[in-house]
Amino acid sequence: MNGRRLNEANSPATIGRRLAPIPVLFRKSTEQNQKLDQRPDVEELGKEEEEKFYCASCGHLITTGRWLISVDGGHEHTFFNPAGIIFDIRCFKEAPGAVAAGKSTDEFTWFQGYSWQAALCRGCGAQLGWQFTGDDAPPVFFGLIRDRLTTQAPE
Repeated sequence: MNGRRLNEANSPATIGRRLAPIPVLFRKSTEQNQKLDQRPDVEELGKEEEEKFYCASCGHLITTGRWLISVDGGHEHTFFNPAGIIFDIRCFKEAPGAVAAGKSTDEFTWFQGYSWQAALCRGCGAQLGWQFTGDDAPPVFFGLIRDRLTTQAPE
């Protein structure tokens, strides 16, 4: 054993809370905020020009630009969690390369009316952000951490 003991400070539940969203206390607006209907159709871009987003840790394909979606006025938001960690997230309607994990909760949610679960990479298990579920439209979307994604395809 390496001498580290599991305690409340380093238990998985506590670690998960450190990455948990919180109510909107800090939000950054950007000029890049766009509504989904303002983006060109995928057909207009052509398959070879479609922006793809990969896990920055392992290169697994997570989602594409056609699934960017406007939530609360934009598809990009900046929030911080109870530990004070700041997250720049982008909202996606779908993220087939991510899987929701853990029990759904509305504690510390960033989007009123939505509960959340951690969103993990299906390739390596790294936390990429959160899946949000609610009664409003959209009923499900992903808030993925900007620097946990890359547009560089793996070699």
